[in-house]
Amino acid sequence: NCAIDALPHINEDANCGNFTINGLNIDIAENKKLTINGAATFTSGIINGNVTFGSSATVSASTSSYVNGKVTKNGMSGAFTFPTGTASLYAPFEASSSTASNVSVQYAAGSEGMPDWWNHSGNLYDAGLNHASDRENWQISASASTTLSDIKLYWYTAADNYHSFEEDATDLNSYLNVAVVKKNGFYWQNLGKASIDGSFTGAGSITAAEPLTITVGAKATGDGEYFATFASSNSNVVLPIELVSFTANCNGRSALIEWTTATEKNNDFFVLERSHDAVNFKEIARIAGAGNSIEPISYAYTDYGVRNGDNYYRLVQVDYDGTSTASEIIVANCLGTDGEPEVLAYPNPFGDDLTLRFENFGNIQATVEVYDMLGRMVHTQKVNCSQNDYEVVLRLAGLSDGTYNVRISAKEFVLNRQVIKN
Repeated sequence: NCAIDALPHINEDANCGNFTINGLNIDIAENKKLTINGAATFTSGIINGNVTFGSSATVSASTSSYVNGKVTKNGMSGAFTFPTGTASLYAPFEASSSTASNVSVQYAAGSEGMPDWWNHSGNLYDAGLNHASDRENWQISASASTTLSDIKLYWYTAADNYHSFEEDATDLNSYLNVAVVKKNGFYWQNLGKASIDGSFTGAGSITAAEPLTITVGAKATGDGEYFATFASSNSNVVLPIELVSFTANCNGRSALIEWTTATEKNNDFFVLERSHDAVNFKEIARIAGAGNSIEPISYAYTDYGVRNGDNYYRLVQVDYDGTSTASEIIVANCLGTDGEPEVLAYPNPFGDDLTLRFENFGNIQATVEVYDMLGRMVHTQKVNCSQNDYEVVLRLAGLSDGTYNVRISAKEFVLNRQVIKN
């Protein structure tokens, strides 16, 4: 038996009879797995890695404890709920019956794991679907030909606030669907109308009104992997934020970040973040969302803080209730200067704070002076550029709105940048 309450890492394949996780997150090494053959009790804590349930296993899980990885049902028969999720979202997949000897399910949020061909408007089968969500999906695979019936998909987090539908659930019975696509297929296919469980205050599930079947072929056939997601047959039903595109392209000394949403529901704002190592991200902009929309909306932001080489970006969407979801990570490889000292001033226009980025300055000391349009100096400070690339933030909340000239002077040169405060 295994009671995992003090072991944060599993570095080798592990086999347990009864299993309990209570209070800890557990990391399973890559290409290793945890096998549970008895009663599995998920009380609190997340397992990051792959878990297999043997033929005698039973599972008891909660919204605060689940597997962030691939969950495999091995040799079990009858109804089974796969306790899947991500690092912040519990979203199980349920098959009420199965002839499966070995079925695996993994949940992904954002566009992670979605087929490369995905787009909002061009990949809907002619079975009544109007649009499908690209914000979450379940990947289903089997080692042998398998039939999964009565599929049910859930939405909620531990705080029960991942989705929020305000429409009447009776009306939604006619609109919401479950959609699937084969890995090597091309179209989302409608599995039929759905009956609605839950109150639509942030938690619930969608299940087939009639028994529906997915026949998962063996992996060796090349099409033994499916994606399942939420979809709608009615254009007025807004699914969670559907991000159609998210791109970053260098443009001289800056990068243009653009994204388009197909629909928005309770979308308060976006947080655009940048990283130089794809691990540590920093907020660089906050852009208001549209709230609720069923029309495509495009957004753009110019980042003047790019560095030489790779610049990584991700988009965090925040609902009115504070719930947030991060997008995939994209990258823009930007060219630097030819070695001459350069100063970038951003954002422009700016609000209370103006960031100056000094590039190719070495250990040069510089003086920064800000002048208004009448030539009056309204701000000055010394800057010691201790690194070749260095940033400093000017606190200019006390200035009136208008146009200003920023003068950067060093021993051998002077640079001027015009900025606007609003």
